[in-house]
Amino acid sequence: MSSTLNAQVVDSIAATSTLVVGQAPAGAQAMVDLAAAHALGTLLHGAVHRHQQSAISGAAAATAACTRILAARRVAVPVPVPPPPPAASAAPRGSKEG
Repeated sequence: MSSTLNAQVVDSIAATSTLVVGQAPAGAQAMVDLAAAHALGTLLHGAVHRHQQSAISGAAAATAACTRILAARRVAVPVPVPPPPPAASAAPRGSKEG
């Protein structure tokens, strides 16, 4: 059977086999790198999403607090009563008695 195969075909198959075997570690490493990059991208996407949701929750809480402050009843503060004027003496200040 080997006598019927062309030597060029055998060499081509051997070269292709060697090429595939030689490229296998690089291909496997590329797939590992691709999976790591995808996992990192997904992780960062989740982190950004959580940060945005936290900012939205904080803004909503601040808005609710401001709304409650502005909607609260205002209590009228009583105006202080001025003190009574000093009692007038019977004699004027500039006059001397006696």
